[in-house]
Amino acid sequence: ELREKGLMDALEGTDVEIIETKLGTLTEEFINITNDLLTSGQEFDAIYTTSGAASQGVLTALKAAGRKDIPVFG
Repeated sequence: ELREKGLMDALEGTDVEIIETKLGTLTEEFINITNDLLTSGQEFDAIYTTSGAASQGVLTALKAAGRKDIPVFG
């Protein structure tokens, strides 16, 4: 919660738009969430994560999809 609040505070007054927020606890959940995002047709420039499991899942899905152009941070 504090990481997300810090991000929102830092982005206040910028032109950055948060398009979606998803919750999960397991790496596999974040793989599925990321795969859904990749196939949704939604345009996005980066993915922000708030846990190690989230980061691992996102990176695994991006690697499997061959997407090296999407930065992941958190």
